[in-house]
Amino acid sequence: MKNRNGTIDFMKFICSIGIVIFHSRNFINRSNRIFINGAVLVEFFFLVSGFLMVASLEKYKEQNEINVGKTTVGYIGHKIKGLCPEYYVAMLIGFVVLHVFGKGRHVGEDLLSSVWEISFLQISGLTGYHSNAATWYISAMLLSMLILVPLCIKNRNLFLYVIAPAIGIFGLGILYQNCGFLSGPENWQGNYMKGFLRGISELSLGAFAFLLVEKVRKREYTTFGKTLLSLLECGCYILVFIGCATYARGTGDFVIVFFQFFGVVLSFSHKGILSPAFDHSFVYFLGKISYPIFLGHIYWSHCIRSICKGGSDEEKYIIYFLLSATTAAAIYIVSQGLRNILPKVKENWKKIFFAS
Repeated sequence: MKNRNGTIDFMKFICSIGIVIFHSRNFINRSNRIFINGAVLVEFFFLVSGFLMVASLEKYKEQNEINVGKTTVGYIGHKIKGLCPEYYVAMLIGFVVLHVFGKGRHVGEDLLSSVWEISFLQISGLTGYHSNAATWYISAMLLSMLILVPLCIKNRNLFLYVIAPAIGIFGLGILYQNCGFLSGPENWQGNYMKGFLRGISELSLGAFAFLLVEKVRKREYTTFGKTLLSLLECGCYILVFIGCATYARGTGDFVIVFFQFFGVVLSFSHKGILSPAFDHSFVYFLGKISYPIFLGHIYWSHCIRSICKGGSDEEKYIIYFLLSATTAAAIYIVSQGLRNILPKVKENWKKIFFAS
């Protein structure tokens, strides 16, 4: 547990709840919604993933002889292993929910066209049936890492000092000029899906954040300095949530990313006076459960109207949150069980297929 960052885990949980609240837009009128622009909270996860990507590749920076291709594939494989089985458990639940309560009717056809979602490729432009719209983030992250990881391994300093900030700045600039807002990840932009450019740009900024965090960590701070860092950190996140609750999607999305970026830098630096307060096992658990929460809600938001016909907005909210919470718990519990069982199953299949 010591390698976890309590502040980041807490913010992951808060952002995942914010995304759940935002997706109530699928059944609630805008005037009754808390977050009218909660889609940009996904940017926090991209920034954090970019930072952690560089941190996990730290062990290669002193090695002269590295097989970049093999190391990259190994890294992506390890990343996928960490994302599963939650990914597939949530997808299966979503498939059932949408075909029982939603518009999905052709089970065989929908299952066949789910191949791109199953293989994490839906944000590449290969589109098909999606049983869980939230998985676009996973696809964008993995495909972006397939490009960024070898760049980081090959020339770490060039990547962190030049390539990463350049990709981040120019990528967001292209989105700003072509779209003017960040939501709509599966919109095709002529040569790429919007979510892919969104992912690779913000992962790159997260990677650049690693460089800034290193510099902040090198200094020792007075009590006043630590207090100021915590105030700045809290201020960044408060402004993010004010923006999500106040401003509709637009060019303000990019300002929100700006504050998220500096919030992530300050949180990972762990130098603020409040930082130790979040280093607690319960907060670490909140960070872990944020992933099942993120994966286990959006299909319910599309079905609440058919589940709760004639219900008030308050009743729809309650049912939506109860179903989402129950699903998140189910994803977490089932996945933990599968992690204990699958290694034994894998060994048994090896014995069946391989002679030695």
